[in-house]
Amino acid sequence: MSVDAVRDLLLAQLAEVRQDAVGQFEGLSEAQAHEHVGPGHKNMLGLLHHLTVACERFWVRAVFAADQQAVRDFRIDPAAPEGGVPWLVAPEVPTSQVIDRYLGEVALVDDLLTRCDLDEPVRWWPLWRSDQRPVSLAEVVLAVILETASHNGQLAGARHLLVGSGVTHH
Repeated sequence: MSVDAVRDLLLAQLAEVRQDAVGQFEGLSEAQAHEHVGPGHKNMLGLLHHLTVACERFWVRAVFAADQQAVRDFRIDPAAPEGGVPWLVAPEVPTSQVIDRYLGEVALVDDLLTRCDLDEPVRWWPLWRSDQRPVSLAEVVLAVILETASHNGQLAGARHLLVGSGVTHH
């Protein structure tokens, strides 16, 4: 498989998991999107916010690109619950605003991905992270795919609890 084919495959999978995340909100009311479901105090909008900040922004703009605004905006307190990344979205924040923020971050990341090669090295890694530092953009893209897919499972489960066994998005 050529490098271009691998790149196309990774970016297509990334687009698919992102679309699935946003698709989980189709037909939900504002109250449902904000409702706390499952263990803890997470809601669907909080999960999407997490994907915006701790997935797209952290992995690509901060870790890979060392974008100083992204690094500075990513204020993590590893001693705080959930690592300091907020999971909840205030009730007055509309679903459309959270989705727009996610899609805006996705657009920034996609712009960066179109200008870079998969074998380019990462440029930043937080000292407080104890896991293995990714080496290249390809590893970063895989991390975003895996994290988004994992949280999509949580979104689908939350949606099921909120609306029952209707149509699920894939």
